[in-house]
Amino acid sequence: MLTNPTNVINSYVPAIRENYISTSIIQNKAQNKLDALKSSNTFINSILGSLNSTLFIVDSKMRLIGFNDNNHLIFTRAEHEVIGFLFGKSCGCANANKNNGICGTTPACKNCNIRGSIVNCIQTKESTRNIPIGHTLFREQNDVKRELMFSTKYISYQEEEMVLVIIDDITELERQKQEIIKSRNEILGSIEYAKRIQQAVLPRKTKLNSVLGDYFVLYKPLNIVSGDFYYAASIGDWRIAIVADCTGHGVPGAFMSLLSITYLKEIIEKDGIVRPDIILNELRNSIIKALRKQNNNLALLEMDKQILEDVVESLSDGLDISVCVRNNKNNELLFAGANSSLYLVRNNEMHEYKGNRMPVGYYLKMDKFSYQKILTQKDDVIYMSSDGYYDQFGGNNGKKLKNKRFKEILVEISSLGMKHQGEKLLEVYNSWKAKEPQIDDVCVIGIRTE
Repeated sequence: MLTNPTNVINSYVPAIRENYISTSIIQNKAQNKLDALKSSNTFINSILGSLNSTLFIVDSKMRLIGFNDNNHLIFTRAEHEVIGFLFGKSCGCANANKNNGICGTTPACKNCNIRGSIVNCIQTKESTRNIPIGHTLFREQNDVKRELMFSTKYISYQEEEMVLVIIDDITELERQKQEIIKSRNEILGSIEYAKRIQQAVLPRKTKLNSVLGDYFVLYKPLNIVSGDFYYAASIGDWRIAIVADCTGHGVPGAFMSLLSITYLKEIIEKDGIVRPDIILNELRNSIIKALRKQNNNLALLEMDKQILEDVVESLSDGLDISVCVRNNKNNELLFAGANSSLYLVRNNEMHEYKGNRMPVGYYLKMDKFSYQKILTQKDDVIYMSSDGYYDQFGGNNGKKLKNKRFKEILVEISSLGMKHQGEKLLEVYNSWKAKEPQIDDVCVIGIRTE
């Protein structure tokens, strides 16, 4: 490892007088000095030769006076054909080699980042690091476009000002990068289209207005598409509102949400089922059937405990869900939940109704879902939520908000208008999250009873 740049200079830089007599004399002296240094500094040369980068040194007049053994990565000429020549001609710059152009005088030279950096390095004595550039080299009478990464380092030795230039050919890396960008854009395009499909199956605002009445929806996907979804429908005198959190987020969660919404529409809108527990039982049957999961509790019970846990984990596709069914004529509310709760705030007091402790999907113990009957009063506020809101990390200590604080927030905002509640809930979430990354999809619905 070289820690003293003077050693590099001793190895590669000949003493060059300020006034050049002729190109041929400079070439001969430079070549003789370079040969002497190479023969006397075998160890340093072996180190420099082992580097993947091309290293070369130019003087204040932009003439090449030394380089390492990797010169073939950039230079296509023999050593005696480049030493002492201007940088552009030495490196094979197309602009300096066509029509006998001179480095620094062609129209393209003023826009050459490498030349500009070398000149600036001499003038300001400041180095540059890892500057990418697309450069056209002239090789075998053909233009060859290369992607390069270069750095410059100012050096002063024996009253001579010089610049150490380090160049890496990143053409292949750039090609791979462009392929990755192209593939990424194609994938993102497909996901954006999937987002349009997902948005199309979510209930429109006009339907939400007619079904939910005075309400808000806070919907904040983690990625372009979401594993959380909401649903609303009316059957006779019943008004149905659902919030669900599917396994995973992003594309996998979005596919599960589309599948679930499709089955919910069949169960509720086609078959006319409104009792929430039956809705969940039917939805579970449909999802298990669709995913070809077989429920065989007897076989599972005979398994080793660890194997049993692994099987359940591998078959965990499904969703946590809250189903709220209201009848505004008799103020009756029916609720069923899978790993989720319904929150009701009345006179600034929180009432939590917990659902069954199992998901809609394959589970070790798959009992029938149950439901609860609640009599609502005017101006009760009902909330349903996925866990994305209160599982968010943030605050001064970077910890989760947690369900307890979430319920306190709901009580605090319950007296506000519903639209204002949604805005306030988002404001509190963003304030809590601050600079922490969002970790999950967020979906919260609030409804004020009539």
